[in-house]
Amino acid sequence: MSDLYRHLCAATLLVLGVCGATWQVVEKPPSLERLQRGWASVYGAYLDPSFLGSMRARSRRNRWGSALGTLVTVSGGAALLWLTDLPPTLAVTAVPSVSLVLGSLRRLTDTGREFVVPGSSSAVARPRRVVLSDYVSPLAQLLTWVSVSVVILAALAALNVHDRLGGTATVVVAAGATAILAEAVFVAWFGKVLCERPTPAVDASHLYLQDAWRACALNGVHFQLRLSALLFAQAVSMAISDLGSRLGTGLLASALVVLLAALLLRTQHFRTRLWPTLLPGQILLPGQPVPPRVGANA
Repeated sequence: MSDLYRHLCAATLLVLGVCGATWQVVEKPPSLERLQRGWASVYGAYLDPSFLGSMRARSRRNRWGSALGTLVTVSGGAALLWLTDLPPTLAVTAVPSVSLVLGSLRRLTDTGREFVVPGSSSAVARPRRVVLSDYVSPLAQLLTWVSVSVVILAALAALNVHDRLGGTATVVVAAGATAILAEAVFVAWFGKVLCERPTPAVDASHLYLQDAWRACALNGVHFQLRLSALLFAQAVSMAISDLGSRLGTGLLASALVVLLAALLLRTQHFRTRLWPTLLPGQILLPGQPVPPRVGANA
C-alpha cells in the first residue's frame, strides 16, 4: 500500500470521524408525542410527560460520550494507518470504541433514578429476582457468544500465519481480539449488576417502564458487542489473504447468519417473561392494575 493511499485513508477517516462526532452532539430534542409513540410501539410502555426533561438530559450526556468514543476510535485507526502499513479495514476495526463502556457505566450510575416520581415511595415489589434471561433472550445471548467465538477463531487463524504477517499486524490482531474478549466480560458483568439494581416503582406502569428501559439497555450492549466482534473478524479475514478463501468465506457466512438471526429477536421478550398476563398490545397507564394472576407484585 503506497504512502499516499495510506495517508489519504487516514485523513478521510479523521474527517468522517469528526463529522460523525459533530452530528452526535447536535441537539435533536425529540417531541414527547414521538417518544410516547416510540415506546408504545416498540416496548408497549407508557412514558409520562414528567420524565421527558431527565430523558433529554441523559440523552445529551450519552451523545457527548458517544462522540468521545467515536473520536478515540477514529484517531486510533488513523494513527495506525499513518504509522504502519496495515490494511485500512484492519486498522479501523482494530481500535475498539470506548462508547459501549462509557455509556454502560453512566447508565449504572443512573440506575434506579431514571424515572423518579417526587415525593413518592416504592409501592410495587417483585415475587422473585430478575435475571439476564428476563431481559435478553437465550437466543440473543447465544448469538453474542457465537460472534465472540468467531473473533477468537479469526485471531487464532491469523496468528497461526504470524511468520508471514508484519510484527505490527500480529500485535494489532492479538490486541483487537483481546479487546473484544474484554468487552464480552464487561457486558456479562454489566448485565449481572444491572439486573441486581432495585427498581423503585409507585405502580405497575412505572415498574413496566423501568423494565422496558433496562431491556433496551441490555439488548443494546449485546448488539454493539456482536457488531464490533463480527466487523473485526471480517476485517481480519479480508485484510490477511494468507487465511485462505475457505476460512474467509466461513467467517463471512457466520457473520451473515448471526446478523440475520438477530433480526428474528423479539423486542418485547421481557414482557413475556415478567408480564405474562398482559394482553397483546395492552399499555399499562399510571394507576392501572395488571390483569389477574400478576396483581400488585407484577
